[in-house]
Amino acid sequence: MELGPESQMSTSKLPGILAVRFARKGEFVTRIIAGEAVVVPVRGQVGDLDAIYHLNHVGAFIWNLFDGQTSVRDIAQAVREEFDVALEYSERDTLQFVDALQSAGVIEPSV
Repeated sequence: MELGPESQMSTSKLPGILAVRFARKGEFVTRIIAGEAVVVPVRGQVGDLDAIYHLNHVGAFIWNLFDGQTSVRDIAQAVREEFDVALEYSERDTLQFVDALQSAGVIEPSV
């Protein structure tokens, strides 16, 4: 996940999803391999290399905040503070990352 003005996601979805809290699905575990965070399925798709996700430093930071308690708004704020970027960029890029992981079935809204 890269932070900055070159990201191409519309912010029109932001107001509604910022309040949502996401949790990591139990079918995935995180491992640190050679200093890189890797999300690996523990069942089902374990042999499918497309189901293994490599996260950069920002992605790993966000991944650790998918605890089912922290809202997307709070995650974006934490990204802003941790990486010293404008809130506009952290919100947009956090939403883009949430969309990608939710589409991949790796995270889900908490209940």
